Amino acid sequence: MSRKQKNTMNKMTFEQKVEWAFEFFGDDGFERGQNNFARSRLACCQSCGWAAIEAIEFDYGEDLDNVVFYHDQDAENLREDGWFYIAWSGDGDKIKSFFENCWLNVEWNGDDTQRMKITNKIAQS
Repeated sequence: MSRKQKNTMNKMTFEQKVEWAFEFFGDDGFERGQNNFARSRLACCQSCGWAAIEAIEFDYGEDLDNVVFYHDQDAENLREDGWFYIAWSGDGDKIKSFFENCWLNVEWNGDDTQRMKITNKIAQS
């Protein structure tokens, strides 16, 4: 990454990086040709979020390949504490790499049943 790109990333707030990553993920940025879904503040909680995903899959008539979302309760941590968890399904390693490439740190133990913790990454000069 060039110095100019690092400076640009460092000027973005954590919230801006998160929104950029979610927009890019949902707009063919993750895996072209797959059914991908990313949404910030999808629902009030994780249970309602997964219920919404099931409804979306029903409407599409097929399963989504990769899903990433966070809900209103997670958004409180994002604003107040500078970290939050994402709920996800699909290829965990690729999802983790995707967010890392968007200049976000990802803490995840590799367990498909565990959510990923997202924090800000500061680009070093």
